[in-house]
Amino acid sequence: MIGFVGAIVVLLAMLFVGLGNLHDVYGTTEAVAHTYAVKAALEQLLSKIVDAETGERGFMITGDGKHLEPYEPARMTISTSFAETRTLIADNRDQQVDLDRLSTLSDRKFEELSKAVSARRESGFPAAQAKVADNVGKQLMDEMRVIVARMEAREDALLAVRSADAARSYRSAQLTRLVAIGAGLLAAIGLFVVTLRYGIDRLRATRALEGKHGELREALQLKDEFVALVSHELRTPTATIVGWARMLEQHTMRPDRIEAAISAINRNADSLRQLIDDLMDTSQLVSGRMRLAVGPVDLGDVIRDAIDAVRLSADNKGVILTDSVAQDHPLLMQGDAGRLKQVVWNVLANAIKFTPAGGHVTVVLTATDRGFRLEVSDTGIGIDPDFLPHVFERFRQATNAPTSQRGIGLGLAIVRHLVELHGGRITAESAGVGRGSTFVIELPPMLAAQAATGSAWSAAQG
Repeated sequence: MIGFVGAIVVLLAMLFVGLGNLHDVYGTTEAVAHTYAVKAALEQLLSKIVDAETGERGFMITGDGKHLEPYEPARMTISTSFAETRTLIADNRDQQVDLDRLSTLSDRKFEELSKAVSARRESGFPAAQAKVADNVGKQLMDEMRVIVARMEAREDALLAVRSADAARSYRSAQLTRLVAIGAGLLAAIGLFVVTLRYGIDRLRATRALEGKHGELREALQLKDEFVALVSHELRTPTATIVGWARMLEQHTMRPDRIEAAISAINRNADSLRQLIDDLMDTSQLVSGRMRLAVGPVDLGDVIRDAIDAVRLSADNKGVILTDSVAQDHPLLMQGDAGRLKQVVWNVLANAIKFTPAGGHVTVVLTATDRGFRLEVSDTGIGIDPDFLPHVFERFRQATNAPTSQRGIGLGLAIVRHLVELHGGRITAESAGVGRGSTFVIELPPMLAAQAATGSAWSAAQG
C-alpha cells in the first residue's frame, strides 16, 4: 500500500509539473504569435499608406480615375487598421507612443494626398505637380518609415526573447515528459518488486506458519500419546499394588502366597518410583535446574555396579550378559557417580528389555586418547532406520517394539542429556530391524565446562 501510494504521489507530482510546463509553453508560444501579429499589423499599416500614395501618383500623371483604386480602400480602412494595431500593443507604452505619432503622420499624409488629388481634378496636372513639388509628402513618408522600422525593431527584440523562452519551455516540457515516463516506469518497477518481495515474504510466512501448525499438531499428538502412556504406566502398577494390598488387608490370601504378593508390590512400587524419577529428571532438565554432584569417579566401579543391578533381570529373562571392564587399575574421571550409574543402568536395562531369551548383551569399556568409550551391544529387535534419528527424543517410541515393552519414551532422552552434561556424547547404531543395536557413550576424563548447568537440555529441547 505504501509503495502504491508513493507511486501515485510521484505520478501526480510529475503530472502537475508537466501541466505547468505545458502552460509555460502555451504562454511563450502565444507571446511569439502576438509579436508576429504586431509585425504584420505594422507592415499592413505601412502597406496601405504606400498603396494610397501609389494610387495618388498614378492619377496625377494620367488623370485616369482607375489609378485611385488602391487609394480609396486604403483611405477608408486605415483607421480600422490603426485601431487593431493599438489593441495589439496595448501593453507596450513605447509602441503606443510611436503608434500615436504614426497615426498623426498618417492623417497628415492622407490630407496631403487628398489635396493633390483634388488639385489634379480641378486644376489639372500643373497644379497637382506644384502640390507634390513642395516635398512634404516625401518627408512624411520617410518619417513614417522610420517610426515603423523602430517599432518593428522593438518587436524583433521581443521576438528574440520570446522565441528563446518558448524554446526553453519546450525543452523543459520535453525533459519533464521524459522524467515523468522514467519516474512512472521506476514507480511501476519498484511497486512490482515491493509487491513481489511482499508476496514472497507472505509465502514464506505462510509456509512457516504451516510448519508451526504441523509442529503444533505433532506436539499435541505427542502430548496425547504421552498422557495415554503415563496413564497406562501409572494404572498398571497401581492396580497391581492395590489388588495385592487389598488381598493382604482382607486376609483372604493363602500364607504361601504372601511372599509373592509382597514381591509383586515391591516390584510395581519400583516401577512407579522409576516413572516418577524419570518425570522429575525431565522436569529438572527442561527447566535447567539439574545440578551434578561432581567429584572423582572410578568409571569401572560405576559400570560394574550398574551391571550387578541388571544381572538378575537378565538372568530371569535368559539373556546372556557379558562385560569387558578392566579391574586391575581405576578408570578415573570427574563426574556425578549416581548420574553416571543411572546412564549405564538405563542403557543396559533397555538392551535387556528388547533382547529376546537366548540373546546376548555385551558391555565394553575402553580408554582412548580423548577419554573413555563405553559400548553396549545387543542382539535384540534392532532399530528401524527411519526411527534411528529420533531414538533420543522425548516421548518417542519405536514402532517395532512390542506394546508390552513400550515405556513413555523418556529414558534415552534423559541419558543423552546426562551424558552431555558430563561433556560427552552418545550415539546409537543399528543394522536394521531384527539385527540388534549398539549404543556408544564417549566421556572425557575431566568434566566439561557445560556440566555445571542444564543449558544443554534446554537448548536442545527448546
